[in-house]
Amino acid sequence: MRSVVIQKMRNVEIISVALFLLGLVLSLVGLLISSMEQILLGVGTSLCSAAIVSFINLRYYHSIFSSEELSSKWGLKAIYEYRAQLNERMNSLIENGAQEIDGIVQGGITSLRQNLQSKLLKKIKDGLEIRLLIPHLDKPIGGAVHTKTEDLISWHRTLPLLIRDKVKIKEYFGVPQDLYFRVDDVIKVGPYLIDRAGSQTITYEFDHNSRGGQYYSNYFDELWEKSKGIEDRDEKQSD
Repeated sequence: MRSVVIQKMRNVEIISVALFLLGLVLSLVGLLISSMEQILLGVGTSLCSAAIVSFINLRYYHSIFSSEELSSKWGLKAIYEYRAQLNERMNSLIENGAQEIDGIVQGGITSLRQNLQSKLLKKIKDGLEIRLLIPHLDKPIGGAVHTKTEDLISWHRTLPLLIRDKVKIKEYFGVPQDLYFRVDDVIKVGPYLIDRAGSQTITYEFDHNSRGGQYYSNYFDELWEKSKGIEDRDEKQSD
């Protein structure tokens, strides 16, 4: 479908260029033949104008087509200047019965825990399952990140045994990753920026059931399989 549309657009481009050249030729001939000047100039300028308008419309349509492709094929739904704008929506999804949360984080999902508080524990008890990937912390990677991640691990240890198994946390090995956070079919991704709070950082929303969404969720699954649970870390510390 896309190749057919592109071919049609190219055909329109060729026709537009041909009309413009024909109009230009007729206008020049009109200047040379005084008896036909008004007719030829009128037809020529009309053809040139039509060709220019057609070309401008084509460029505009191409821009719209590209935007629609980003949404329909890649699943890019929105770009938020501030992550907090999307956080509110995802918190609402969790409150209204979301079943799965997957995340690659450099912190302790602090805002989520603070905003939902006891509601989050109730949702986990009701069936919400959470998988989180955090950076490997044998060597501290930064003051704030290290502190928030340790806080997340401490929070996990305090969870009642009945729901702790539904909140799985693993450490990945490698350079710190960008944010990935999925609540059912809504995915948010975005960078972590130095000296800027996560809630104030640009963030992208993807549909899980799209090429872009699957790209990120498949990568999460791959990294999850390669990572180690924090239980292994706890056992080493106790030895």
